[in-house]
This record gives sequence, structure tokens and C-alpha cells, in this order.
Amino acid sequence: MSNDKWKRPNALLHGVFSRITILPGEDPEEFEELYSALTEEWAPAGALEEDTVLTIAKAMWRKRRAQKFIQIQVMKNSVDPHHAS
Repeated sequence: MSNDKWKRPNALLHGVFSRITILPGEDPEEFEELYSALTEEWAPAGALEEDTVLTIAKAMWRKRRAQKFIQIQVMKNSVDPHHAS
């Protein structure tokens, strides 16, 4: 069995390691706003800098997704009387 098969469930669960930037249910306009704000802030000149800004936007997007996932899990666990927390 390859390692890729073991990674898939987590990628589908919270999307942090997904190859897709914007998952179903996420707002593409919200990502575009983030990317536009970063482009305005960093004012990339050339293909390398533009790619770097896009990479930063994707990383920030995934970080926000992970934070939202964690918040939801904490909230779910706090109302579950059978959870250890």
C-alpha cells in the first residue's frame, strides 16, 4: 500500500493537504480578495514574485481552513458529554 492512500482521509476531512486550493463550499471570491490584497501589498514584479504571492495566498488560505476546522472540532467536543475534554 502506498503512503498516498494513508494521506487521503485527512485531506478529505479538513482539506489542509488538499491539492485543490478552493474546496467545495468555500467562497472563491473570498480567496480572490485575499490574493488581491496580497498582490497590492507586495506589488510583485515578474513571474517569480507573482508565483510567490500566489503561494503565500494559498498557504494563508489553508491555514485559515485548518483554524476553522479546529474551532469547529473544539465546539463539537465541548457539547459532547462523552468526549474526554
